[in-house]
Amino acid sequence: MKVYDENADGVLDTRELILLLKDIVKTLLEEQRSLGVRRLYDQAAFARDQATKLTTKIRELEEKRELARQEQEKADFEQACGILQERHDIEMKACRRNTEAEMEQRRHLLHQKLSREKEDLERQLGAQPPPKPRFSSRLIAMRHAEMFLSKTERYKEAFDVRRNTKVDEEKEYNAVKDDFERKQELRRARLYDTHDFEALRSEETLKDMHWRNKRHIMKEKKRLSDTIKFNKEDIEHALKMEVHKVKRTMINAEIPSCRYINKTTNPSCRGSRKLEQAVGKRFLAIPGLSEIHDFTNTEDFPLIAFTERSARSKQMEKQAMALTAR
Repeated sequence: MKVYDENADGVLDTRELILLLKDIVKTLLEEQRSLGVRRLYDQAAFARDQATKLTTKIRELEEKRELARQEQEKADFEQACGILQERHDIEMKACRRNTEAEMEQRRHLLHQKLSREKEDLERQLGAQPPPKPRFSSRLIAMRHAEMFLSKTERYKEAFDVRRNTKVDEEKEYNAVKDDFERKQELRRARLYDTHDFEALRSEETLKDMHWRNKRHIMKEKKRLSDTIKFNKEDIEHALKMEVHKVKRTMINAEIPSCRYINKTTNPSCRGSRKLEQAVGKRFLAIPGLSEIHDFTNTEDFPLIAFTERSARSKQMEKQAMALTAR
């Protein structure tokens, strides 16, 4: 225990036990060669058989240790994928909200612009003075005749002419006012046609923004799903190849010394690297002591929050399955 219990926990874990058994196999092989040289063949065969059994035991322990490591890598990878998917959903919702807010702002600004233009036009039309009366030459000649009859004291004839000219003046002035109002209505109609065109063009622009945002979200979802799919295929292949290395089914090789897996370059460690990419390094995920934290709020700690949500969802699924079974 003093020699092989490296972490001094009082128990030999799998790695420490493998080192112990390898040293025993090395000693047995040396003893086997020594016994063979001394022609003690029965004892040499016994040592050989014991070394073979221990070699098989070492391979089983290494395979068990590798499978346990791979299960942890798979769990880390699934956890990282869940965190990335959740983060991606939040980003896409924010993107959709921003686009909708921008569209609503554009609609509001367009409505303000059109309302202001309508108010300005009505103010301009209301400020226009009423049209001056414009009479025909015939009516002007009749008014001159009326004035001449009045000067010559032919009042009855002047009264008859005035009665006729009064009616004609009203008709001609009404025609002038109708033309004035028609021109004002024409300006309103032109402005309303312009507003209808601008509103239609604005709706087309907003519809284009909506569909561009929708296509962007679909493209990002497809990219993330493809990334997860390709990473999953890569890590499954890498893990299978690691198992072949441990089982010695790839090449006929001797028992290697303690295998060291470089987590920064080995493809089978993609799960832990993906988790570190999602939540940061373990030591960086620890909150700083100089900051103020609410340690009862697990949302400040993404890894803990995701683990708790996963546990709650699994518990709800079990309850639903139990109710279904009943």
